[in-house]
Amino acid sequence: MTGPRIVVACSDADWAEAVCRHLRNGGFDAAAAEDAFTLAQKLQAAKPDLLIVDFALPGGDGPTLYERLQGNTRTMDVPIIFISDISPEEARRKVPASAKVAFLGKPVSVSLLEGIIGRILGPRKPPQSRPLFTGEADDSDEGPTVVDLD
Repeated sequence: MTGPRIVVACSDADWAEAVCRHLRNGGFDAAAAEDAFTLAQKLQAAKPDLLIVDFALPGGDGPTLYERLQGNTRTMDVPIIFISDISPEEARRKVPASAKVAFLGKPVSVSLLEGIIGRILGPRKPPQSRPLFTGEADDSDEGPTVVDLD
């Protein structure tokens, strides 16, 4: 089972990939996009539960992307975290007020980002890994174990 789907769209591909790796380790299904075209492809492939978008994303700035996302019935209810080189207050003036939009200034602290994601999507528990051998009988319903000794 995969966790909530998050798309991280940022012109800094290394930063986006690092954030995606961190999110995957936390149990999220995360994908990176480096421009508005790639973001559109990711949105067509599967509806995300959350978008983290660079306010100055190549191919579409924050206000333009917000307008496009709001005009699409598939994405109009998806929460967005905009990250920006300009102040969050200035970015907020360029995008209509909405309870599902958050603004963060760059550089973005991972702990702050995690906190906002937690408020939007709820807290996540890291995926539980199953030990290979516990010394106890396996009660799984995977069928009988067959050993061929011939």
